Amino acid sequence: LTLPVSQPTSLFTASACEPDRKGPPLLTNDQAYGLTIVMENNGSIGPRLTDVENVRAGVKRIVYEAPRAWYDKLPAANKPPVLRIAVIAHGGLNSEQDSINRICAMAPYFLENGIYPLFVTWRTGALETLANIVQDTLPGLFPEVGSISDALKAIKDKAVEGFDRTLELATKKPGGDQWSQMKQNAEAAAVVGFTPRGLVEMAESLKNLVADMGKKNVELHLIGHSAGSLINGHLIQLLWARGLATETSTLMAPACTLDFANQTYRKVIEGGGLTRKDFHIYIMSDSREQDDNVIGVYHKSLLYLVSRAYEELQRMPLLGMAKSLDKQCQDFSNPDLAEWNIAAKNMTEQWNQFYFGKTIPTGFAATGRGLPEAFAPTLHIFNDPKMNYGAGTKKDTSHGGFDNDVSVITAALLTILRREPGAK
Repeated sequence: LTLPVSQPTSLFTASACEPDRKGPPLLTNDQAYGLTIVMENNGSIGPRLTDVENVRAGVKRIVYEAPRAWYDKLPAANKPPVLRIAVIAHGGLNSEQDSINRICAMAPYFLENGIYPLFVTWRTGALETLANIVQDTLPGLFPEVGSISDALKAIKDKAVEGFDRTLELATKKPGGDQWSQMKQNAEAAAVVGFTPRGLVEMAESLKNLVADMGKKNVELHLIGHSAGSLINGHLIQLLWARGLATETSTLMAPACTLDFANQTYRKVIEGGGLTRKDFHIYIMSDSREQDDNVIGVYHKSLLYLVSRAYEELQRMPLLGMAKSLDKQCQDFSNPDLAEWNIAAKNMTEQWNQFYFGKTIPTGFAATGRGLPEAFAPTLHIFNDPKMNYGAGTKKDTSHGGFDNDVSVITAALLTILRREPGAK
């Protein structure tokens, strides 16, 4: 197993281009574009390959032709028994170039381990937009101060919780509009339209690939970070509707609602398109969520901001929040004291009864401790204050850090390869 753990440089950031970089060489931008479907507004496909007739032909090249050619050319000694394809959906919050930089660094590790990675790049830059919205709001909240630095000093003099609530209210309209637009783009990519749509075309090409190579010879794996859970939720349905089962699914800090999870992942699992034991979720403990921040201004994680301000319901339970899964936080008897909006009662109860069964664990959200061993193999709760970015680089545990963390990426590779954690 070729893993990033032993490398002396950090390989999962855009700054991984140092001349002394070890391990598999970085891909070029052109090579990275050959591994990704770029989705633009309304789920349409961005034309990035210059030597194909149209975007549909581009998807066929990337999703059908290239993986097959790569697999066929592998030397017999290194050839896996099946073509393993991993579809990796970024958070939808990064710029296109950030996404391409990540692919350049990350893809070689999948290829070195006999896994063909296909990436979904959203051309949204929504995190930058949300950050700008938060930043632009500050002067209005502190008219008595002139600069951002002055405003940040003023913030320290106010109660953090009160300020966070003020920021939630002040950014609710512009932030909610941006978040809603991103969700609509993900949904539109999964619906047949007048122009080719990204996820529909991807699912069709994968169907053709499996048909031509044989179901026994191809495995499909899904990995999604943050809002990438929206992409994968739609994609897993499209695949199962075409008779294609998903071998494993790995979600990192999923930003989808429990209602969305019920309508997508749950339906496919209950229908037989993915086994429950192959459905992995990586999340932060609630303590880490509350130690996180959004551009140093909002004093909790992005998921808290989305749940409290940008979703359809204020205090919407999200799949990536430990409290959404903890029985202790699911008392809806008093709407004023309930952790979640009373209108989220049914989705919360339905998801957790499906996910855990009759007995829903309680009291584990704060630190992850207390989660029954039976669920630990698929519900991975981060409570360490630092994440390992490789090369001796450690960063504060954060919502955005999951697909930078060496142990998480390593675990995702091991899951796909059916190897136990700690395997070499």
